[in-house]
This record gives sequence, structure tokens and C-alpha cells, in this order.
Amino acid sequence: MNKDLTKTAQHFGKAGLTLILGKNPEKQNKKEKYLRILAVSFLVLVVAFFAWRIVDNELRIKKLERAYLDNQIRIEQLIKEKNDLLKQLEYIESDNYVKEMARSKLDMLRPGEIMFVRK
Repeated sequence: MNKDLTKTAQHFGKAGLTLILGKNPEKQNKKEKYLRILAVSFLVLVVAFFAWRIVDNELRIKKLERAYLDNQIRIEQLIKEKNDLLKQLEYIESDNYVKEMARSKLDMLRPGEIMFVRK
């Protein structure tokens, strides 16, 4: 049967082959070419999408790392400020501070002291 088809196809050319097989080879080639282009385009889009997601995630990571470092610096500053305030509170609660404030702000004297006033 193949011999018959080949002889008939040779006799009628492409038009005969189309009539016999029911397919147009040129249309089939165009369809395959279109499908290849479509598949390659789809793959390019998929790769581009994933590349964009990777870059976007990297940028987010960098932003979060900067925020983390800024927060670490802020924590260190707050710890130092807390320690300074604790030292200041300790001094304010001490007897020396009370005596100093009584003398300087309230003009209080110890028993037996004399106050001299400058004019």
C-alpha cells in the first residue's frame, strides 16, 4: 500500500499528497513552528518570572538585614542610655546628692556652719 501512495503522491505532487493523506505538510510545518515559538515564549516567561522573584526576594532580604542592623544599633544605644539613667538614679538616691542639693538649692547649713553672702 505504501508503494501505491508513493506513486500516487509523486504523480499528483503536493496537492495529491494532501488529497490522499488529508494533511497539508506546509500547514503542519507552520503549526509546528508556531507551537515551538509558543513553547519557547512560555519557557522564557517562566524563567523571567522566577528570575524576577529571586531578585525581588534578594532585595527584601537586603532591606530586612539593614533594618535588623539599625535595630541592633538602636538596642545598644538604649542599653547605654538605660545604664546611664540607672547610674544617675543611684546617685540621686544617695546621701551625697541629698546633702549637695540641700546646700546648693535650699541654702541649708550643717549645725555650727555660718553662711557668707557675697554682694
